[in-house]
Amino acid sequence: MVYQGTNAVGDAGGTHTYTNAPIGTAAADRLVIVAIAARRNAAGVRTVTGVTIGGNAATINVQTNVTGVSSGITVAIASLVVAAGTDATVVVTYSAGLSQSFISVYTVTGLNSTTATNSASATGNEAASSTLDITGPGIVVASFAGADGTLGDMTMVGVNEDYDQTSPASGTATFMRGGAGSVSGLSTQTNRTISVSSTANIEALAATSWT
Repeated sequence: MVYQGTNAVGDAGGTHTYTNAPIGTAAADRLVIVAIAARRNAAGVRTVTGVTIGGNAATINVQTNVTGVSSGITVAIASLVVAAGTDATVVVTYSAGLSQSFISVYTVTGLNSTTATNSASATGNEAASSTLDITGPGIVVASFAGADGTLGDMTMVGVNEDYDQTSPASGTATFMRGGAGSVSGLSTQTNRTISVSSTANIEALAATSWT
């Protein structure tokens, strides 16, 4: 599995477009996985209503959201088999406008199945935590987000950190911390902990596994 990079935007509106996202070497069984994190600048949330990769609709494997005093955050995982090309434009559509958004892209080949085996999600504070069953040999991709309060480094459990940054925003202020993590080569296991903690006041995570 390869982490291909993250595209972050402020003032995202209702659609976040990652133009010509790298997706690696073409392969008939190449699965492109998108980890999504987004924030609304108000005490309410937006939902992910659609994801396309190279113009084709991806499966939204899992999503969840949480509302804070001055923010609403949403995290999600989506995936699609994309056999051809070395880049593809990724478009995430939300239920309405939002303030910040992250798209992290992963690719993997050689899976037993490109259909996800399990998904998990959680919201909370210090820490947001859930568990995920793994069918080996397994991989996990997870998306994390935190908002409100003082934003600092995220501590991710159950995956290796690939990305962890505050979001761009109007002016110099930052209002959201977004992160993505992954792990591969896992053996079969039950209730693998996936969690995130940070100095944000609200946190959320979404994770999906494949074998």
